[in-house]
Amino acid sequence: MKDPPAAEDFKIAVICALPLEANAVQAVFGSFWEDDKIIYGKAPYDTNSYTTGMIGDYNVVLAHMPDYGTTPAATVAAHFRHTFPGIKIGFVVGICGGAPKDEDGEDVWLGDVVISTEIVQYDLGRQLSNKFETKYPLGSKLDVELQGFLNQMKASLDRTRLKAKIAEYLEAPSIVPGDSKPKYPGADKDKLFSPTHLHKHHESLNGLICTECKESDDVICETAAKLPCAVLKCNEQVIRNRLNQAKDTTAANQGISVIQAETEEASEAPKPSIHYGVVASGNSVIRSSKYRDDIVQKTKAIAFEMEGAGVWQTMPSFIIKGVCDYADSHKNDQWQGYAAATAAACLKAFLERWRPTVDQLRHVSSLGEW
Repeated sequence: MKDPPAAEDFKIAVICALPLEANAVQAVFGSFWEDDKIIYGKAPYDTNSYTTGMIGDYNVVLAHMPDYGTTPAATVAAHFRHTFPGIKIGFVVGICGGAPKDEDGEDVWLGDVVISTEIVQYDLGRQLSNKFETKYPLGSKLDVELQGFLNQMKASLDRTRLKAKIAEYLEAPSIVPGDSKPKYPGADKDKLFSPTHLHKHHESLNGLICTECKESDDVICETAAKLPCAVLKCNEQVIRNRLNQAKDTTAANQGISVIQAETEEASEAPKPSIHYGVVASGNSVIRSSKYRDDIVQKTKAIAFEMEGAGVWQTMPSFIIKGVCDYADSHKNDQWQGYAAATAAACLKAFLERWRPTVDQLRHVSSLGEW
């Protein structure tokens, strides 16, 4: 057994808001210090709950948030250094809503990973008499070293290698007893609807129909909000290339027709892509394509989540999130487990590429090879 690190030797913090996000991160740990009876006492007034262990060759401390939102995230981040004073960098890891395209015009797909280059807080601003005026942006909080590392990871070579490593770690077994990593739901389950196509009753259902819901700001009945798209007959789907490519791959690998592939329960999982860009953060869940697109137009945001802004202002950090929905009225939970797993796999691959400074090498036995 390796000598356990002192509390000040932990340089990397990870923050997760939801249990499913923390479960995914714990699945990529290589070991837990608690299993070796190594327990780190907390500083006075530190209310955080921690898991300590190793991801790759690095000692990592994971904080489990009591609730989601930017304020709880800021509180958790602030407490970290009371108990672990050597923390140099934080990672907010989990799930997010995604814009249909990134800042380069590339399609964003469910299960893809978004890594922050900047943060905007979409619910921070001024309430005027006729509208809410959002304050954009918060700006970068990365120091020179971390900004250089980010630019390195954005380069084509490292982006390609990172993508391959994510796919590798998604298939790797978890050390968590009884843990089963979520499977790719299938390309046929990745549905992007037209921005004007509401999640409402489109056909009569037991006498119910949203006949008055025709505009994007109309109020949709509570019954419709709880029903899946298939029941409501949501049908104005945006056709994109990856869906067709996935069906072609499934058909070729299984020796069946493309029509048969369309009816397969799940298509072969493509390697998740990595998208770097602005992440929009706030205390409300975005379930409106109109609001989503308005934020995208003003800020170039490619993802929407609820913790990053709180952490970003407290410690140098990266937000790594798996896309689980398109932040529209058709939002559901079907992709959350897989998206959390892709984000956690990205975290492990990201850390493997990180090169520590000399003072951090004390508890690093080797460096991951790419």
